[in-house]
Amino acid sequence: MVAIAALITQPWVNVLSWNKLAIEHGQWWRLATGVLVHANWLHCAINLIALAVITLLYAKLFSPWQWLTLIIALITISNTALLYFSHLSDYVGLSGLLHGLFVYALLKQFPRHKIESSLLLVATAIKLTLEYFHPAGLGDQKLLGMPVATAVHRTFVIVAIGLFILIKLAYAIKASFHRP
Repeated sequence: MVAIAALITQPWVNVLSWNKLAIEHGQWWRLATGVLVHANWLHCAINLIALAVITLLYAKLFSPWQWLTLIIALITISNTALLYFSHLSDYVGLSGLLHGLFVYALLKQFPRHKIESSLLLVATAIKLTLEYFHPAGLGDQKLLGMPVATAVHRTFVIVAIGLFILIKLAYAIKASFHRP
């Protein structure tokens, strides 16, 4: 976490942020590194605290390899989708990934925790809807001192839902081949 926090200095932000124009000109590493850098220390601290909370709350849902695979898939697919289907020019931070991890974990735990998962999924949908109609943010822009890339939140959530459905379908298909 300290290493990630150290990456918020301006030279690193300039080199590692997700930047559409830079990616289109061959700086492909930015598809993966934009989540590592932050606009300022407060932005970094809030993201790291949220990551710790999500990890603690949902640690038992996934093995370490599943967490790593999910994180890599969410970052790769979401950032590629943003590149090709968004007008966004740049962003930094973990918040999109955090939204995606949170929603994926809620979907995964749904069979055992229907009420809790339902309420949190509805709350997340309301938050994303409000962000859509107020793209400047819901007050977090003033807190962080920077614009909030709300399209990133939506994209990571959509990708998380899509991944969850695809994985469920893959398991269902696999199970159908193993029935006696």
